[in-house]
Amino acid sequence: MLKAHSGKTNIQFVESRITEIALASGVTECIIPNCVINLVPQDEKQLMFNLIFRLLKSRWRVAISDILAKKPFPEEIRQSIGL
Repeated sequence: MLKAHSGKTNIQFVESRITEIALASGVTECIIPNCVINLVPQDEKQLMFNLIFRLLKSRWRVAISDILAKKPFPEEIRQSIGL
């Protein structure tokens, strides 16, 4: 496990395949799969969501931040981190 460099003690970063996270059930309040859901093969997506559900404490949340573009972005958008 990697520790956050923020000095906070209530945060852990886990480096793992999103379909193979080896943690106990119900150990986290929030999961943020940062831009990896779209990279999971279609036949493994249900496995990934099952794992996320298993890791979450009761009634907590997943924050999904994936973006899928069906066509290339215009140059103006690609050059602006805010967009």
